[in-house]
Amino acid sequence: MSSPTLADLCASLEPVPIPLEAPPEVLAELKQTFHTYTPTLVFPSGEPVPSTSAAEGCSCAEGDCTGSECSCVSTHGYFWLSPTPPTLALPALPPSWPLFSCGPSCSCSLSSCKNRPTQHGISLPLAVRPTSPHKGFGLFARAPIRQGTFVCEVWRTNIDPTHIGNIGRFINHHHPPSTPLVLIPLRTPGALVPRAALFAARNIEEGEELGYDYGDAGGERWFFGAGAGKREEEEKVEGEKDEGGEGRTPCACGSSGCTGWLPYDPDL
Repeated sequence: MSSPTLADLCASLEPVPIPLEAPPEVLAELKQTFHTYTPTLVFPSGEPVPSTSAAEGCSCAEGDCTGSECSCVSTHGYFWLSPTPPTLALPALPPSWPLFSCGPSCSCSLSSCKNRPTQHGISLPLAVRPTSPHKGFGLFARAPIRQGTFVCEVWRTNIDPTHIGNIGRFINHHHPPSTPLVLIPLRTPGALVPRAALFAARNIEEGEELGYDYGDAGGERWFFGAGAGKREEEEKVEGEKDEGGEGRTPCACGSSGCTGWLPYDPDL
């Protein structure tokens, strides 16, 4: 790949730069729609989502919050293999179980606590590149990624990611099997809005495009198999490959298990 058109799409708001590798005219087109990069969850107005002190967190004034003396760990478990880069023991995580970590209502500090690995921003070498005309941009690995490694947060709010968001807004849908990423719900004491994060579902090769199953909001399909967690209507819609259909969007993920359509809930 040639030199990036934009050295850091994140404008130094993440710990590592994430380049945009695309022709200059493509960058100009992106700037017409995507106006604001934000590493933290915000309201549609752009204002940061505040924390609340209503939830009780741990009282660990000292220590790294990795043992049973931490109330967050003793209650919800500790599943991290390494804090740097943040790597989760993914097979050990109970299925359909949110990943709990220390948060704003805890007494521990962000700098010393090892139970907050996803709260330090993105640490992996990644790049945004054009994919196919049907998919637009995609997020790619610039180095191998180990299974369980934290990639980024994803925000399921009413924010329009076309205009404002983090690097997750460039990650495309990928049907199982062999989906590169899995979405895991996050919970922290004191957080006003539930969060979710993407982790490597398997070992990922350098140069591979990252993607996750848009229809797998809690990781059920990854833990239990491709058929788990599907609504009856979604099974019907995803199983049809005929043209047309109100509200349906063709899928171009290229997976061997691709149904031809993006996940679709007719009730939404």
